[in-house]
This record gives sequence, structure tokens and C-alpha cells, in this order.
Amino acid sequence: MRTAIVDYLNSNKKALSPAIVATTLPYVNDRDPIYIKNKKHIYVDVDQVNQITALNALDGSGATQEHTNIRAFLVTDAKQVLPNYEAIVQTIKDARLTPELNVQGVTQRLVTVQTHFMEDALVTEFLFHFVKLIPQ
Repeated sequence: MRTAIVDYLNSNKKALSPAIVATTLPYVNDRDPIYIKNKKHIYVDVDQVNQITALNALDGSGATQEHTNIRAFLVTDAKQVLPNYEAIVQTIKDARLTPELNVQGVTQRLVTVQTHFMEDALVTEFLFHFVKLIPQ
């Protein structure tokens, strides 16, 4: 699913400008966040997948819910917010609606956005949450 999000973001480079979609993961060298050093870059983390039983039937059949969480980060200068910051955030949020995820059987697509300050940087963190039902 990370690939689908990165592909969506790359296909919308004009709407994301001046932010750039990074090809690397958001952490490097002992988990030091690289996204703090590279402002105006969008980093997308790897999928974190968890499966839980949704339904058990007496005949051994049932269904499992697969929950996938993917974090993404955008860091900008806190003193000078990008003029199109809100549009960039909306474009990143819209990645949850990419048609590629329909093929993968996703039934729920959610995204939460949190911001915080780290020194002179405004850190915007996106948490994509996808759910799909897998018959057993």
C-alpha cells in the first residue's frame, strides 16, 4: 500500500510543489528522523500490518480483518508556512482514495493529521489507516 500512496503523490507533483516526494524511508541511522533535516520533503513509511479475527463460523470458515497503518511526514519552516500548505496537506490526505487500493480490496480508508513543532520546524504527520476483509 505504501507503493500506491507514493505513486499517487508522484502523479500529483504539481499540486505538492514546492514539496518533493522522497523515495527513501523516513528514518536512517539508528532511527534518527531524516525528515527533520530535509524540509519540504514528503516521506512515506513502510506498511504496519495487523490481522484480527472478524468472524468465526462453526464450519471453520470466517473472516479476518487486516488493518494497515502507514505514516507519512512533511516538515516545513515554522516561521514561514508555505503559501499552499493547506492544499498540499489535502493532496496528501487524498492519497487514501487512490483507485489502486480498490484492486487490493480495501473497504475503509481513513487518514488523521497531526502537527507539532520541533525547534524551528512544523512537523505534519499523516496516519493512513486501511481495513480490508479477508475471507477464510
